[in-house]
Amino acid sequence: MNFFLKYPPFFVAIMAITFVSCSKIEICGDCDFTGPYTANYPAPFTTYAPIAIAFYDSLSNQPIGSKLLTGKYSADDDTIVSYAWGQIDGPSIAHITAPGSMETIVSNLLNGIYSFELIVTDKVGLTGKDSVRVTVVDGLNAGNSPWPVVDAGPDQTITLPLDSTYLAGNGSIPNGFTAPANTIFRWTIIAAPVQPVLNPAPRLSPELTKTTVVASRLVPGVYLFTFTITEPGIGSVTDTVQVTVLDDPQNRNTITYHNLVWEKANPSVASWLTTFLATPLRPDLWDPAGVHRKNLDFFLKPNALSTWIVVPFKTNVNALYVWFGLPYTGLIITNPDNPLLVGTKADMRIKIL
Repeated sequence: MNFFLKYPPFFVAIMAITFVSCSKIEICGDCDFTGPYTANYPAPFTTYAPIAIAFYDSLSNQPIGSKLLTGKYSADDDTIVSYAWGQIDGPSIAHITAPGSMETIVSNLLNGIYSFELIVTDKVGLTGKDSVRVTVVDGLNAGNSPWPVVDAGPDQTITLPLDSTYLAGNGSIPNGFTAPANTIFRWTIIAAPVQPVLNPAPRLSPELTKTTVVASRLVPGVYLFTFTITEPGIGSVTDTVQVTVLDDPQNRNTITYHNLVWEKANPSVASWLTTFLATPLRPDLWDPAGVHRKNLDFFLKPNALSTWIVVPFKTNVNALYVWFGLPYTGLIITNPDNPLLVGTKADMRIKIL
């Protein structure tokens, strides 16, 4: 309906006067007026950049070689008006079905590790970005991909006076035992409160020294390290691990490994039929022969909602969780078997006595 037909002329005149009055306050920079403000302008409105959260939805069933990425957990103090997905890294060029949508399918994936970046923009043009890593083990050429799969190990938290830790990439494929002779393994520092020292790990086999280094002279703060495997003629793949150093007198001399995944034992490899949790351990937690463990206590946080519990050594067979160690590996098993844990994440803490 026409505006002037909808409202009486005198009402339109009143509205016009009101608009002019408001406009005069907005544009008159030299005016003095009484009111709640001491400046000539109203208090400015503060807006904040959006927070981007890129998420790989592992519960979404997609065809082989495809995965679902979502930005639905991103947030802003007002409104997000656009999403933009892009590929950072990976063994092939992925096809991003809807690069401008909140959710998208990425396809044409081979075995290996891909990184994707999400940039979100709010209505005033502020942006936020986040990246997500997707590991593909059921790709289009499953079982035949020449690309390496890099694993820099679980994120760690160590507490002073411990000021060093081992970075172990021996869970990668290929690792130091199975890699071709010309494979290059390289650790680098990408963020640190002070420059730490990276040195080869002592007393390890030549194969393990290819994938494991000692990060030392650490001070409280957050460190990011990358582990890269390069196979000449094929390419390079990189993974990142975070090490957090705390000065926490309540948990002195402890190392915490984060986001370990409960797995199901393979009866053809192990003699037990149970659910287990494993992580590489610092080599110096064992004697030089790699046979006897030092005096250690193990603690477990079975899931995100749990508190820390003490895990007895395997001699206590009546406990719900028991642990035993192999050289450079800590292993917690359920007693009895608990297949409902498979695929969920837990944290493992070790205290050096």
